[in-house]
Amino acid sequence: MEEDIYSKWSYLIGNFILEFAHVEVEIFGIFEDFGSKEELENARSAPFKVRANKAMSLIDREFPKEKYFKPAKRAINELIKLADGTRNLIAHNPVEMSLESVFTDTDKYEIRSFRSHEKAITFEELDCKYWELVNWRDELFSCTYKMRHKQTWERNTLA
Repeated sequence: MEEDIYSKWSYLIGNFILEFAHVEVEIFGIFEDFGSKEELENARSAPFKVRANKAMSLIDREFPKEKYFKPAKRAINELIKLADGTRNLIAHNPVEMSLESVFTDTDKYEIRSFRSHEKAITFEELDCKYWELVNWRDELFSCTYKMRHKQTWERNTLA
């Protein structure tokens, strides 16, 4: 693979993984701010999907009637989909020549799952998924900011 193609893929994969790390931290923040120490400890060893679903339960428990519960839940659900599909695919499989390239005269690359050969992603698809991740991350951050602000306001008002 040519160096410029490799660099392009590396940059996008790295950005995707780094952005998802922000999501991971925010999910842990939900446990730290709205859960018990035991819930936080249990979350540390849970897979992302389990941890994210439990974070939704915490939000539902603490803010069941707030207008930002539904957007937060939707953002978390979409982030779970991105973790199950894209994040796991790009984190555990290399960039290789696409199967399509075998039958054409062009060099195209993709990431294809070794476990499930029908799962693959092109650079263009990954770029779209990256921006989808950024948008859902922003939505989650916006909702959790409002939750923390409400919690702080209530704490200061009641004090």
